[in-house]
Amino acid sequence: MAAYESEKEENRVLREELKTASDRITGYKKQIEELEKKIDNLGLAGAFLGGDGNVEAKRQIDRMIKDIDRCIKLMEGQ
Repeated sequence: MAAYESEKEENRVLREELKTASDRITGYKKQIEELEKKIDNLGLAGAFLGGDGNVEAKRQIDRMIKDIDRCIKLMEGQ
């Protein structure tokens, strides 16, 4: 009976540790998303400021312009 209680307690402790780890992972994922957005924004800001020729930021701006143009054409058609 003591072995059962011991295993039961260990199981409870492990479940708590798993939940704590899962919560931390969720927090880290949110933090990563926020940092990735900041990186994208900084890249775009650098391109607007005429930075060091950040090619990827310029590509993103070009894609945004194309999307806006496409939206305008769709709106004009309605």
